[in-house]
Amino acid sequence: MRTLQLALGKKFGKAVSYPSQGEVEIDPRCYLAEEVNQIVDAAKGQDKVLFRLAAETGARAGELYALTVDDLLFDLNVIYINKSMYRQKTGSPKTKNATRWVNVKPYVMEMLKAHLNGRTEGLVFQSRRKTPLVNCSVLNKHLHPLLRKLGLKRGGMHGFRHHRVSTLVMAGTPIEVIKKWVGHGSEEMISSLHSSSS
Repeated sequence: MRTLQLALGKKFGKAVSYPSQGEVEIDPRCYLAEEVNQIVDAAKGQDKVLFRLAAETGARAGELYALTVDDLLFDLNVIYINKSMYRQKTGSPKTKNATRWVNVKPYVMEMLKAHLNGRTEGLVFQSRRKTPLVNCSVLNKHLHPLLRKLGLKRGGMHGFRHHRVSTLVMAGTPIEVIKKWVGHGSEEMISSLHSSSS
C-alpha cells in the first residue's frame, strides 16, 4: 500500500481498508459431529448457543453476528437470515441466495430463548459491552482456546458451515436443496464435501 501511495503521489488515509487475517477465513476445516458436540458441551454462555446455531444452520459467521431478535420466529422454529455483519457494520448478505428462511430444531430455539432471557430487541449475539461481535475476537478469545483445550485441530466458524453441508450431503439431500438451505450460490463447496464423503 505504501508503494502504491508513493507511485501515485497520494495518501489514502482511511479511505482504503482491507480486512485483517482474523476477519477473512480461508478455512477448509470441517468439524465432525462428535467434535461439534464436544465444542458445544465445553462452551460457556452465549458461545454454546452461537456454536450450536452455527452447526445447526450452516449460516456464515457474519450472518449469525447480524441476527436480531425479530429474526427469530419462535412459534415456527424458523430463523430469517437477511443481513450480514462485517467490522461491526450491518450490510447485505453475501449473495442473492443468502436471504432465506431456515428451519431450526425446537431445542435450539429453546436455547436461543433462554439466551435472550426475555430480551425482545437488538442483536441476538453481543459482546459484553453490548456491541456487535467481531469474528477475529470470537476466534482468538473463544473458539481457538476452546479447541486447544479439547485437543482438537484448529478451525474457524466456517468449520460449522462445512459440518452442516457435510451432514446434509451424507443424508442424501439434493444439491439444489442444500444450496437453498445454506444460502450458497456455488456448488463448489458442496461438491467437494460430496466427493470426500463418498
